[in-house]
Amino acid sequence: LHNNRMLGMSLASITETLEEMTNWIQAYLHLTDEELSILVRKFPKFLVLNPEENLEKFRYLRKTLALNDDSLRDLLLRMPGHFTYSEKTIEKKLAFYSKLLGESEAKRLVAESPYFMVNYGLEKRLKPRLEEVLKSGQKVQWDKSLVSRLATRTNEQWEEYGLGDASEKTIDKRVAFYSRLLGEREAKRLIMQSPYFVINYSLEWRL
Repeated sequence: LHNNRMLGMSLASITETLEEMTNWIQAYLHLTDEELSILVRKFPKFLVLNPEENLEKFRYLRKTLALNDDSLRDLLLRMPGHFTYSEKTIEKKLAFYSKLLGESEAKRLVAESPYFMVNYGLEKRLKPRLEEVLKSGQKVQWDKSLVSRLATRTNEQWEEYGLGDASEKTIDKRVAFYSRLLGEREAKRLIMQSPYFVINYSLEWRL
């Protein structure tokens, strides 16, 4: 009976602590109940950090990425994994993108499209590809579109057309493939309406 009572008290204490934490996070980020539920499901670690730890990371992200209240909330709702990245990792990625776009544009890029921070490795993807571009002698006016090509293209796509648009040869190959399935007219309509059928899906490795 004594053990059951102690267990009940412990559970009550944990429940109270979690409730206090969720209330604090909701108030600080100005979250609706639905947004709070989404955030906790995506990143329950928020609930085991004390308010000081959360507050320190919130302030760091706000300052480093030049975020206001709304953009900080939106960033964490879309990609709460930012919370798990060390300051060193975040600053290295920002420094890389800043060399191409300038500091303010790099911050905007990461805030608006968090996957640029999370998904693409510096050492195995971004730096080698940039070095390849520089060695080729291309004069590149970097913008968000070209940085996106540098970061997001698969290895096969990068080998095939680097920073450039899909080549005519690539398009012709895709049209021929889809034409065998749909007929030439429907295949061309498919590609015109949904260009990602040319860009995203490999003939050799997927189709």
